[in-house]
Amino acid sequence: MVKGRLPADDSGLLNEAAGASPESEQKAASLPTAVSPSAESPLAERLRILGLMERDSVTGLANRRGFAIQMAELFISDTQHRPGALVLIEFTHFNAFNLEHGMQRGDELLRLAGEIVSRIWNNRLMVRARIAEATFALGMNDMALEEVQELGQMLRHGLALQLSRGKYAKDADFRCGGAYFQRRATLPALLVTAKQAIARGRNNQENVFELLSCG
Repeated sequence: MVKGRLPADDSGLLNEAAGASPESEQKAASLPTAVSPSAESPLAERLRILGLMERDSVTGLANRRGFAIQMAELFISDTQHRPGALVLIEFTHFNAFNLEHGMQRGDELLRLAGEIVSRIWNNRLMVRARIAEATFALGMNDMALEEVQELGQMLRHGLALQLSRGKYAKDADFRCGGAYFQRRATLPALLVTAKQAIARGRNNQENVFELLSCG
């Protein structure tokens, strides 16, 4: 298993999986309980609000908190400890892209990536999320190594193709990498390993899908 500290932008994922933080609970409590007269019970309304708090408003995918919760549920439900993977897509110069082209174009780029993440192999059970400003994640189990490699290549080619057809090709640099496990792996170890895979691809100066073993 890979050892090491989580990057700063991932440090709260496991805490988020355990439940709403005091800040998020306070935020939920401060939201209006209803926007119009409704027959919804207070519990149903609260669950709806908490559901919105687990969703990314730009892409419609799960956000960091939703990702952590769904990954925990995925691992808990897999009593057979089947192999699986975590795949990351990371736009490497997104802040510079925003500064040059504006936040509206930046949001358009994120939505494009979100559509590709949500549509690829949509007949398979996966956790699909935007877990950082310009980082997308797909978590899965019951996947053979060859299937994960195929998925990663399809993600890379599909996103590159869509970018080349639009107005983003020259400026929207991205990397794709993943962590594969044969038996149960922890979420921090998967995140660290997937980021190492992305870094390896960047060091090789090639836009390839790198897949490293975790555990």
